[in-house]
Amino acid sequence: MRNILNGIKAIELIIKEMLVIVIAATLLISNSLEAQTGSGDKSAGENTPIRMRERITDCEWVSIPPGPYTYGKGNQSLSIDYEFFIMKYEVSNEQYQSYLTLALAQGRLGLVNDTTVQGYYAGDKFWNPGQREFLDLDDKDCRIHYKAGMFLVEKGYEDHPVVEVTWFGANAFATFFKYKLPTERAWEK
Repeated sequence: MRNILNGIKAIELIIKEMLVIVIAATLLISNSLEAQTGSGDKSAGENTPIRMRERITDCEWVSIPPGPYTYGKGNQSLSIDYEFFIMKYEVSNEQYQSYLTLALAQGRLGLVNDTTVQGYYAGDKFWNPGQREFLDLDDKDCRIHYKAGMFLVEKGYEDHPVVEVTWFGANAFATFFKYKLPTERAWEK
């Protein structure tokens, strides 16, 4: 039984890591959206500090209507009986940097240094509560950096999709802004 549970936990980890780019790229909200506008303050320089905001204000949402869809490799016919909204474009470096800045100021991040951003995950049926990596700052593809107590985005990459975000980091981002990540079935729809 213990080996089965360990196997299930390993499969869950693989699935979460495989879906991290997809999950981090889009967020789901299942209630109505207010019209939101705004943009970041893009200052000159090698790295750009972006203004903080309380909500994601510079994104476009699309409605996904209820109804049937094809699911999985076996093309199983399923249906979702509710409308939901999903971000049309991936979460940008600027948007994720804004979240990190606000979360750090509110004491919602754990270990933060020039190589990693970690935070607390409350746990679920597969993961115990504890500190988890949210963003791998040390990866060469990451365009967000932490220097002198500030999160900075490399100039010219503000509107590029954020990368090197783990599932835990995507979940923390969504939760912080009172959104939720799409379920596997909602994402398939």
